[in-house]
Amino acid sequence: MMHASQSMVISEGLSHFPAESFREDDQKLRAWVQQSANVLGHLDGVRGDVISDLGQADKDANAYRKMLNYHVVGGLLTLIPFAGDGLQRAVDWGLSDGLNEDNAKIDAETRKNRINHYEDGEK
Repeated sequence: MMHASQSMVISEGLSHFPAESFREDDQKLRAWVQQSANVLGHLDGVRGDVISDLGQADKDANAYRKMLNYHVVGGLLTLIPFAGDGLQRAVDWGLSDGLNEDNAKIDAETRKNRINHYEDGEK
């Protein structure tokens, strides 16, 4: 929404320049366009950071769940004589494999969101 509203401000500002400004080397027009491009670039950068941060937050939640499950399930299995340590390691291996799969999905979704964001900006 901020990007769209800023685009409207830029469009409105451009409409105040006479047609000759677009045919000649008008320094005021050049400055307006440069400033506008900088603003949109900063907004795009912030949105890109937010998309990355949201993906990382999801991955952090996955890691927390994995650690919690490891200690709850694996900790109980450790109490089993002779087999407990091996079972706990199996739980860790299974949870790590699941964590990697879940994080790969999050990474793919984050990449898709970034691509969509920048393609929308190009349009």
